[in-house]
Amino acid sequence: MKPHPFSRRRGGLCLALPALIGLAVLLSPAVAPSASLAQSPPVLGQNKFVDALPLPPVIQPDIRRGNRSFYEVRMLQSQHQAHSLLPATTIWGYNGMWPGPTFEVRRNEKVHVR
Repeated sequence: MKPHPFSRRRGGLCLALPALIGLAVLLSPAVAPSASLAQSPPVLGQNKFVDALPLPPVIQPDIRRGNRSFYEVRMLQSQHQAHSLLPATTIWGYNGMWPGPTFEVRRNEKVHVR
């Protein structure tokens, strides 16, 4: 029976060498992100943190039996404005919203989402 090509020492090196090179490139100072990037101006001249954080509504279960809750969530197309300085765009979101609805459940509660 012929051994697998990567079972030999050379085969192991073929797998490990690219990973080590990639790690060295990521950790090198020339490629690592600098502190000046954190201070870079926002894209398109937008100010950061202008809009309030969207808090999605809490979805109520369609059926609740004992410690089981049943939800039906649909993917719907809708318009959403992600930033006050940007135009609305078409999204596909759970129940037509982004971010999707909030599920509030108790510990050990069984949740079924369809």
